[in-house]
Amino acid sequence: MLTGLMRRLGAVRSGDRREAGMGMILVIGVAILVSALAATAVAIAMTGLAQSRNRVDYEQALAVAETGVNFALGNIQYAYDTMATDYPIPAPTSLEPSTVCNQPVMNDTLTRPASAAVEQAWARQQIQDIISADPGCIQHSPNGDYVIFHPQASLVDGAPKVGRVYVQSWVPSISSSLAVSRLIKNEYVFIPYKPTVAVLTGGDLQIDSSTTVTAAYGVDPTLAGVHANGTITVDNGNPSVSGLVSSTGSSSASSNNFTSNPGGAVTTTDQQRVPFIDAYALYQQAPAVMAQAQNSTTADMSTWNDLCPDGSVRAYNGGVSPKTPCQGTVLNYNSSGTGFVLPFRGWSFDSAQHTWIASSTVASGIYYAADANVDVGTGNGTIPNITVIAQAQYSTTVTPTNLQCSTKQYGSINWNHYALGAPAYPNLWFYADTDVNTGANFTAGSNSSSSAVVSGMFVAGDQINLQTSSQGAVGSVVAADQCTTPPKGSSPVTEPQLPGEGIVSLNEVKNPAIYYDPNANAPFTSIVDTTLWLEYVG
Repeated sequence: MLTGLMRRLGAVRSGDRREAGMGMILVIGVAILVSALAATAVAIAMTGLAQSRNRVDYEQALAVAETGVNFALGNIQYAYDTMATDYPIPAPTSLEPSTVCNQPVMNDTLTRPASAAVEQAWARQQIQDIISADPGCIQHSPNGDYVIFHPQASLVDGAPKVGRVYVQSWVPSISSSLAVSRLIKNEYVFIPYKPTVAVLTGGDLQIDSSTTVTAAYGVDPTLAGVHANGTITVDNGNPSVSGLVSSTGSSSASSNNFTSNPGGAVTTTDQQRVPFIDAYALYQQAPAVMAQAQNSTTADMSTWNDLCPDGSVRAYNGGVSPKTPCQGTVLNYNSSGTGFVLPFRGWSFDSAQHTWIASSTVASGIYYAADANVDVGTGNGTIPNITVIAQAQYSTTVTPTNLQCSTKQYGSINWNHYALGAPAYPNLWFYADTDVNTGANFTAGSNSSSSAVVSGMFVAGDQINLQTSSQGAVGSVVAADQCTTPPKGSSPVTEPQLPGEGIVSLNEVKNPAIYYDPNANAPFTSIVDTTLWLEYVG
């Protein structure tokens, strides 16, 4: 072997050009191969990094666009809850002070029917027009930019019902030459809120004595549940609930008659959504609710009565929005038109106590007590159709984020001894900004196999206290606990919790029978619900 190697080296030294050339070619070939492999590896790595970056940008662009949609839908819901109005984007600050794009409202100009391609081109052009009119309408997020276009929603008797939101996003920014852009469309409709349990409270709840909570005729009894976003206590008795009894806080209460609860112990579950309670907002929504109930394009509001702080009774104020209570036509002027006739339709007014008092001769109708409490007089009565609404008095406008608890006054309902046949306002017995308190010999609705179920809701912005030994009520109960202590103001009952303050400090259901009807919508709020989510590509 050594001899062969020496011979080969000798050949190289002696100038064997053929052997030397072959070696050089081999070295060069190996070098080229290695370089090609390295270049390929680098190219693959660079391509992978680029694809990864593009994928991240693509996903971020979707997230940024969804941020815009969520912002728009949140404000659309807020505008509906507080004023029963739309929240178009763009909009002038004179129409919507919190607008993110201070430009004239852009109406829905899309010609229908339209293909997806036509709608996409139209939406992109609208967004480009917004940017051209005011670059300040471009919104910025940590991951990119977006522009919202929400043409004015379809209205039903002045209140929004159906609408669309378009959002185009750019990542990393709209000014980048390498920006990744996505355009998404969201169609929504306002669906009336439905309580999912018989009794729902935003805070603590006490259930006592011989309370019975079950379902209305023909309804699955296990649906008639009770939920508190606080805790539930049972101080005495053995209350009966056919559906699940649950609380968000840990509750030690139990009952042998909590038939859907294993061992009768209260179950701990997540919080349930409690709607925003505001009588003024209900006033704004009333024509749309009434029009839908009457299956009409316009509402007949002739059964509505504003009970006003000056002792007048007035018709519903159907003027321009916002619709201010107690600005409509006076209904109880005396013959000379210089004063107010009281009692009127069975109602009298205690101006010192800021309280409207119902007698046993109250006529059927919807009664809206502005900046006042509501109480009942002595005696018993049957009222075929009635809804009572009590609006609290605030120093400034109440909103879901500014409840004005420190300045809140009045707005409570105290009721007993009367039999209510059916709600005059769709699916609503009582609606109080503050407290609802019911006493002995009180019934509402009907629940028999021989007739259709007649039900309604009992709604309190703060707390609710249902105590009666009668057959109770058909419908559902909601207490929002928006203010946790009774507000200042004259109390319509003789035993306020504190001198000069409200009437209820703790949600309590004691003795009544409540027959839950899950088939009726809440007529005071609706929930924005997405019916279509679509991305336009290309």
